[in-house]
Amino acid sequence: MNFMKYVIAILLVIISALASYGQKVGNSRMTYVTFNDGLTEVMKGDKWGYIDTLGNQIIKCRFDYVETFYGDYQDVKIGDKYCFIDRKGTQIIPCIYEFAYGFKYNFFIVQKNGKWGAVNRKNEIVIPFQYSNGLIFDEEGIEYVTKNGKRGCIDTLGNEVVPIKYDDIGSFSDSMAFVKENDLFGFINKKNELVIPYQFDDVVYGFTDGLCSVKKNGKYGYIDKTGMEVIPFKYNAADWFYSGLARVMLNGKWGFIDKNGIEVVPCQFDQPISFSVHDVAEIKMDGKIGYVNNRGKVIAPCIYDELFSSLGKDMIVVKRDGKYGFIDTTGVEVIPCKYDQAYDFFNNRAEVKQSDKEFLINKSNKRISDYYDDVRNPMFSPEPIRVKNNGLWGYIDSNGKAIAPCKFDNAEEFYSDLAAVCLNGKWGYINLSGELVILPQFEKVNRFQYGAAVVVLNGKFGYIDTFGKQIIPCIYDEATNFDYGVAQVKKGIRWFYIKRSGDEIVLN
Repeated sequence: MNFMKYVIAILLVIISALASYGQKVGNSRMTYVTFNDGLTEVMKGDKWGYIDTLGNQIIKCRFDYVETFYGDYQDVKIGDKYCFIDRKGTQIIPCIYEFAYGFKYNFFIVQKNGKWGAVNRKNEIVIPFQYSNGLIFDEEGIEYVTKNGKRGCIDTLGNEVVPIKYDDIGSFSDSMAFVKENDLFGFINKKNELVIPYQFDDVVYGFTDGLCSVKKNGKYGYIDKTGMEVIPFKYNAADWFYSGLARVMLNGKWGFIDKNGIEVVPCQFDQPISFSVHDVAEIKMDGKIGYVNNRGKVIAPCIYDELFSSLGKDMIVVKRDGKYGFIDTTGVEVIPCKYDQAYDFFNNRAEVKQSDKEFLINKSNKRISDYYDDVRNPMFSPEPIRVKNNGLWGYIDSNGKAIAPCKFDNAEEFYSDLAAVCLNGKWGYINLSGELVILPQFEKVNRFQYGAAVVVLNGKFGYIDTFGKQIIPCIYDEATNFDYGVAQVKKGIRWFYIKRSGDEIVLN
């Protein structure tokens, strides 16, 4: 499959996502307006502060580094030190810390003298500064810490719930965790009792479904929670159990076993992968790929050059002898491998290519659109779908019906029920019916966001509404899209922020 189109499409999605954070039209340094919880960071000179969605300054620009505000407190930087402020800008703890992580369990996680600990709102130490790793804490309020090269666990009060004495420790699963000392692994319970003695060379993840894959004398097998060997140590590799099956390697070949050690999928494949949402796994033999289900039945023989599985898809793109088609989750080749390219189904239609022409098909393999030189993959593009013929762009709907003929020099995706199109070198907008609702007149345009779009007229940037009316004159050298009620514009070498009224936001 030609992946270039996929790559381009993914890049377009990423670019589009960035656009939603205040896309820049221009080529100079600026800061993106990214509101979260009603605040966004703004810059004046080289100092940072925060404004709200109406453009009101809430926190003065006095910090050397800030991030997007989350929750009630946010870490900021003054000079080379960190502290925390609240949503009014009040400094809660002093700027004396080398790094800050966040506010959790009613304390601030910070670093001092190269060690991590935590302080409360009064800057009183609640967890001493003695750990090499940042403190995150799991859902049960447990953090796996490193101190003087040893590993253990603490709770949110700083108490050692597992002594910090181990060379390594794993997460608790099935109420047990592996520990390592003197290059051997054993297991402890939540009372810190060694319930399985040190004897293993390796542990794979931990206990799942009551069993754990461990290594002993160079081979992997499975033990139960008493440490008893329940599946022999004979495998070159062995993964954890999931949905009653585990992937194992024997004599260089992969298969799957059940909890009784029975090979439900014989160890004869070169490279199986984990089971997908459809309880099927990809297998490989002699350079060819197929599928096996979780009962050990080969549902798609190893005859394909490539399989392009997507989680949740009921039809999977396959490649055989240089041609593309589709199989279903039972392995039946429901659409023959006859296309030069094929892409995943999305909304019951897929893009395919044959004889240098691209078109849409449905799941019955019926062509539902005309032939085009290019169809912008509907998996990545919202409807209507962009198509291209003879160097010109148009639009079709998901049924392949033409909405706008291929007459545009360029065309963008639809946002807010409008799409930017270029005709005779000028940009305007069409609606979902393909009608030109804002006549082509601009040199550049952006998509609409919060009811406004950046446009360029006579080399200057401004804003229009969805009716095409200039709501802010084209007087700027660069501009970003609005995020809520704030945008950023540039005049000369100066960037500044404006409201929807066009008034400058004066920062302090």
